[in-house]
Amino acid sequence: FFYLYVQGQIDFGELTDMDGLALKYDFVHGNDWSISSGDKNGAGQRAFKSIQLTSPKMNWNLPLEIAFRSMNPHGWPQLVLYCTGVDLHGDEQIQAYGCMHLPI
Repeated sequence: FFYLYVQGQIDFGELTDMDGLALKYDFVHGNDWSISSGDKNGAGQRAFKSIQLTSPKMNWNLPLEIAFRSMNPHGWPQLVLYCTGVDLHGDEQIQAYGCMHLPI
C-alpha cells in the first residue's frame, strides 16, 4: 500500500525574458492511484517583476496540498506546472511549463 502526501508552496519563478504570468498546476497520475484529499489542479494570480528591476522574480506564493493512495507504484504521481500569459488579442496562452515526480 502506497500513501503519498504533498504539502508546500510555490513561492516564485525566475523567467528572465517573460513577465506578467499566472501560475497553474495539475497533478497527473496513473490509473492505479486515487486522490484521497486535496485538489487535482489549481491556479495562482498573475505576477509581475519588480518595477525597480532589482529582481527577476515573479512572486506567486501558491499553496499546494494533496494526498494520494495506491496498491501499485505504476503511474507514480507527477506535478505539472505551467505559466500562462496574455497575447496581443487578449487570449491566454501557455508561455512556460515543466513537470516533476513527487515528492519534490
